[in-house]
Amino acid sequence: MTSGYDLSGRRDKKAIAGFLALPIVVYCIFCFFPTLVTLIFSLFKWNGISDNIEFVGLQNFINLFTANSTFKTSIVNTLIYQVSIFQLYRLMDSLRLINNLFGLILVYTAWGLPFTVYVMYGFMSSIPVEIQEAAQMDGCSMWGMYSRIIMPLSATVVASSIIFNMVFVWNDLNFPMILVDDPNLKSLSNALLSFRGQYSSQYTLLFAGVVLASIPLVVVFLLLQKKFTAGMMAGSIKG
Repeated sequence: MTSGYDLSGRRDKKAIAGFLALPIVVYCIFCFFPTLVTLIFSLFKWNGISDNIEFVGLQNFINLFTANSTFKTSIVNTLIYQVSIFQLYRLMDSLRLINNLFGLILVYTAWGLPFTVYVMYGFMSSIPVEIQEAAQMDGCSMWGMYSRIIMPLSATVVASSIIFNMVFVWNDLNFPMILVDDPNLKSLSNALLSFRGQYSSQYTLLFAGVVLASIPLVVVFLLLQKKFTAGMMAGSIKG
């Protein structure tokens, strides 16, 4: 009885070992081995085509910070972005605006307003002062000058700002994913993301959703396209 029990126990241990060995080996092949190969190749200088491979040690890592200024800038930008997103979440949570569409509206307004003001100010400041002085001499009020002169002349930059902000808000995925957990408040980009899963994806529904999601942007662009064309034509015949 004892020898039979020991033999059965050894068989169970071998079965468990064999069962665990398979995922461990697969993990080493698909995770550890590529990481090791990447680390090894980072210590060599090779253009990927020729047979000339030179061992340079840590020189590649040093060149990232000395010869490539874009890499240093990207690290700083990434850190600033991550810190700002964390602080933004804490701020919205303290204001009880998580899972709140009004909170998203505030975030998008604060995000897009500086760029819009900068673009419009740059364009409106280039409008000749003589036009405004002539309107004042004709008895035009400030509101009349704004609505009848400044805004019609700024139609192109207004259309550009509308398209820019609409494309950003319509396609944005980060803010709704961070600030909204309620499935009923998810944005269109998050809804399209739900058609992709870890093990399967509904590509037909995803593609249909992408087509429907692009229709409003195309319609807005077609409606405002005349403003762009008129602005280009006016600039080409000026003077």
